[in-house]
Amino acid sequence: MKIEVNLTKKKFYALFVVAVFLAGILVVYAQFGVKPNPGHLTSELVAPTGCSAGQVLKVGTDGLITCGAAGAVTGVLNVYNSVSSTISDTISGSWVELPELSITVVPSASNSKFLINANVIARNPQSSGSCFVGLFKGDTELIAPFAVSDQSWNGDSEQGSISYVDTAIDSSSRNYKIKVRKEGVMGSCVINRAPTTRLGQTHGVSTMSIVEIGSGGTGT
Repeated sequence: MKIEVNLTKKKFYALFVVAVFLAGILVVYAQFGVKPNPGHLTSELVAPTGCSAGQVLKVGTDGLITCGAAGAVTGVLNVYNSVSSTISDTISGSWVELPELSITVVPSASNSKFLINANVIARNPQSSGSCFVGLFKGDTELIAPFAVSDQSWNGDSEQGSISYVDTAIDSSSRNYKIKVRKEGVMGSCVINRAPTTRLGQTHGVSTMSIVEIGSGGTGT
């Protein structure tokens, strides 16, 4: 017995699409044991009963959707930078903030770590005394001073550097800043240039950067 089936290309492709669709239905039925749902409108989608704000949807190995806490947040989360090129001079014996070297951050996780790097050009131009440079969180000293410049009459600038790690204990904002002050009767702090004004003096810029690193805390 000989059977011949003559199909045009159009009819063949139509039958092929129908076959693929039926196969997909069988796969879904075999895997989950329920008839496939044709779909829902966006307005019809709601979270499962018992879910609360801040939780995420999770699909279990059984195919059921449940709610749970967000997973761990790790790796580099944010990077902040600030550059100061302003030349200034302070003779205050109290800590004075350098406005351009001040960064406010909001933790992405409740126990994020913040790697703070600062390079500050500060010099005391007097024949005695010193210039102190410190790192602060708000008005709290973290490392102060981390750099000290004693008296200098040459035309060179001097750079003080620090790397410091601070850990968040909650998700509230915090402000990291650089402050300077003089030490001694004759002390002074010249920022971003050499202490003298003679020809050939050197200038520079001060920088501050903060890298937020997730360490497995819950995201906000």
